[in-house]
Amino acid sequence: MVVQYVEPTHPIVGAAYAIRDALNDVADVNPLFMAPAAQAEALRQLVAAHNQLTELQARVMASATQVADDAGKHDSAAWLAHETHLGPREAKAQKRLAEALEAWPAVAAGMRAGVVNREQAEIIARALNALPDDTAAELIPRAEAHLVDEASRWNPNQLRVLARQVLDVIDPDGTEAREAKKLAAEEKSAFQKTRLNFAKKHDGTTKITIVVPDLTATRLAHLLHAFTSPRHDPADKQALADAAGDEAGERVWWKLPNNKKLGHAFCELLENIDPNSMPQHGTTGTELIVTIPLADLRRDLAAATVLGPNGVERITAHEARRLACEAGIIPAVLDGKGQVLDLGCTARFASKAQKKALMLLRATCSEEGCDVPAAMTEVHHLNPWSQGGKTDLKDLVLLCKPGHRRIHSPDYTYERLPDGTIRFYRRT
Repeated sequence: MVVQYVEPTHPIVGAAYAIRDALNDVADVNPLFMAPAAQAEALRQLVAAHNQLTELQARVMASATQVADDAGKHDSAAWLAHETHLGPREAKAQKRLAEALEAWPAVAAGMRAGVVNREQAEIIARALNALPDDTAAELIPRAEAHLVDEASRWNPNQLRVLARQVLDVIDPDGTEAREAKKLAAEEKSAFQKTRLNFAKKHDGTTKITIVVPDLTATRLAHLLHAFTSPRHDPADKQALADAAGDEAGERVWWKLPNNKKLGHAFCELLENIDPNSMPQHGTTGTELIVTIPLADLRRDLAAATVLGPNGVERITAHEARRLACEAGIIPAVLDGKGQVLDLGCTARFASKAQKKALMLLRATCSEEGCDVPAAMTEVHHLNPWSQGGKTDLKDLVLLCKPGHRRIHSPDYTYERLPDGTIRFYRRT
């Protein structure tokens, strides 16, 4: 390759020509026949030379604003991309490096010495730029010198970790105060960023997007994991099995990806919230009102309307009957003209004393073979109010959430065994 020389007008231009001359001298030399020790030394020196050349190029570029102006380009990066056919992204990256080395002279000196490479220089510059605004002035050059020194011993990934902790190393006495201030800032920022959005997908599901503080997320994860533990029987296990065409629901449940299990756990968590513990809004508590005609409530195939804070939803009648067992749901039963026949008579729901009495009679769920503790069950009326049933102990049973779903599902029938347990049969 022939280099087109012009008369050197500056030592840097002369150095550039000299570098190219030296490279031309070895352009046809095959390194295959080098001794391993010579190859190793050549690689070390070439990397150091590359670091030095990168710093020199950045130094020139930082001062080349007039070049861009004379050529009518926006900046030196645009000029470099046009003149040398570099990609715009790489040209801008080189301009950012040039600006960083101008701001951090010790980093530039490290590159000139060949011991700091471009990636390390970018890491150090980002870390120094990210130092808190109230960092003592005398600590900043110490931090820069420390990271440049570490760059001679550690690769970029390791240096990135060290850079995050640089103030703790050079000023250990201030670590606790900085940590407290950082946490306070993060908590304030997290509070400001907290939000939750509902987006109906119009396929029976709603996408919930939520941003919350880390502590809130940790608490939520802790609660959800109680519903995904191996000892827990998921409420929708049979529904999952049906959807997958697998009669053995537990196999389907444990094969589910973790995000799906957490999604179902979130649904169960909301259903287990005690409405009596929730704050009031308006003139009512945080209950949902489920409206359904009396005739439809007595049939298996019908639909009910749920009146919630975000408007009206539609659910199946058997789901409405299941929800009506919960004290957090107010069933509004309508006559043929749509007039309210009954609105949530409290006597319909089992009292706390009645549930305690049921727990004394039975320590676990009433479903045959289920060992869910009674404290984790729900009270079910074997004779529904809609059919004239009463809230008497003899007509009440404790069922875990999966069992409670099954007893209300049109897909199952059941019988009460002599010992009081409930045995389910799948309808054919």
